[in-house]
Amino acid sequence: MRPQVYSIPERLEASFRYKGRGVVIGFVDSGFYPHPDLMRPKRRVKAYADATREKPVASDFFSPQVWSWHGTMTACCAAGNGWVSGGRYRGLASEADVVLIKAGVEDGMILGKNVAHAIRFPLRFPHLNIRILNVSLGTSPGDPDIEDVEAAVEEVVAAGITVFAAAGNTAGQPPSGPGAAKGAITVGGGNDNNTPGFEDDTLWPSSHGSPKP
Repeated sequence: MRPQVYSIPERLEASFRYKGRGVVIGFVDSGFYPHPDLMRPKRRVKAYADATREKPVASDFFSPQVWSWHGTMTACCAAGNGWVSGGRYRGLASEADVVLIKAGVEDGMILGKNVAHAIRFPLRFPHLNIRILNVSLGTSPGDPDIEDVEAAVEEVVAAGITVFAAAGNTAGQPPSGPGAAKGAITVGGGNDNNTPGFEDDTLWPSSHGSPKP
């Protein structure tokens, strides 16, 4: 019987041998919540940081917030172990450790200065050994710090960290920073129609193209 919803490894026909063990992934997003798929049976959240403040506020992390769903979803899709679903719905890197870096303010605004600060987090704390940095947000095209966001990506990549950035969801419009940075691996979206394999996949209307001549 066909399951109602396929897991991510099933959708991608991924090998179950590779689960990200020994790898630390950093996530930059609007906010996060300590989902059981990251915390049980052992805590895999190595650190939580808030790039918008000098010190994180505990209630921002430990209490569900409206602006935390996207970052939590992204981290669990990538590295969740499926604890809540008995192991069925897990991410590809279900044994990786994660570092969660909040870059959004409470009203949902994403400011370039905070994104750049968040991207440079692995450089300030090299002992965390972040090898992959996922940035699932973008700055507004007119943000005054957009060039610094792209510069932060280049600095992190030069240090040996692979940066994945969201392309954005506006078809016909080039990605903004950090997706516009040359050193980033910029990723668009797709619709797999809830089937394994790629035969019936369709493109999501993601941003694409170069913002500069």
